[in-house]
Amino acid sequence: GRQLAPPAEIDDGLADVVLIPFEERILDNLELGTAWLFGETTEARSVVHLQGKSIAIRPDQPFAISLDGEPAGRGELKLEVHSAALRVLSPPRVVAT
Repeated sequence: GRQLAPPAEIDDGLADVVLIPFEERILDNLELGTAWLFGETTEARSVVHLQGKSIAIRPDQPFAISLDGEPAGRGELKLEVHSAALRVLSPPRVVAT
């Protein structure tokens, strides 16, 4: 599938949060869809990309939260990155020659 946050790296020690607003205008949705299609979601005007070791979002009104594509409730969001807290198994990187 396509990535919502192409600049995100699994091993940089930072959390990436992409805020995508609900758009009522069809042209705004068209811009967002086109950006997603070309892998430039975080470059769309209405999208906010946050990155850091600690991120807190306190909205004026509750909104739907999705974590890695899964529904995760509504309202406030707090994230903290804990170095080396998760072990990930992957095949060795192959370097093209």
